[in-house]
Amino acid sequence: MSKYPKSEGAIFANKKERDNHPDLSGKLEVTKDQIKMLIEMGKAGQQPVLQVAGWNRKSQAGQSYVYLSAEAYMKTPKPENDMERFTPDDDELPF
Repeated sequence: MSKYPKSEGAIFANKKERDNHPDLSGKLEVTKDQIKMLIEMGKAGQQPVLQVAGWNRKSQAGQSYVYLSAEAYMKTPKPENDMERFTPDDDELPF
């Protein structure tokens, strides 16, 4: 299982009635775990973001579409140096 919650969806060619309508439309399901992570991001002062990837596919009926996968992830600040990562308890020190 991934550390980051993922979701899936698809977009298909849209039946456009006007030129300003989208070329593609569809759905991307957002999981409860993703919603929780997005809320955590907001509480941490980060902009909630879903990273999206797509693959061209054909349905069993022969219709072309784009399969979507989205992933939410929490940005964590990097330590400035290696010593910041090392935080032993006093009980762990040999002296």
